[in-house]
Amino acid sequence: MFWNKRNNGDNGSDDGSDNHVDKKPKSRKPPNTAFRQQRLLAYAPILTPKTVLPLFFAIGIIFGPIGGLLLYASSQVPFVPTIE
Repeated sequence: MFWNKRNNGDNGSDDGSDNHVDKKPKSRKPPNTAFRQQRLLAYAPILTPKTVLPLFFAIGIIFGPIGGLLLYASSQVPFVPTIE
């Protein structure tokens, strides 16, 4: 059997009306979550020359020709003299 604890002000009547309402005390503290306390896990890759150098050269191979095309296109722009 489960026995209910009675409050000191309880007169023993069980009429179903509770005058006592449990309220949490209001607090201005933020909730204790990992986001609020800045304890989130982060991805931290291990950078070694074996992984960085191929990536560096792959990016160079991709963007090198694009830079060359931009230089060629900018050299083909005609100069228009202005009249003062």
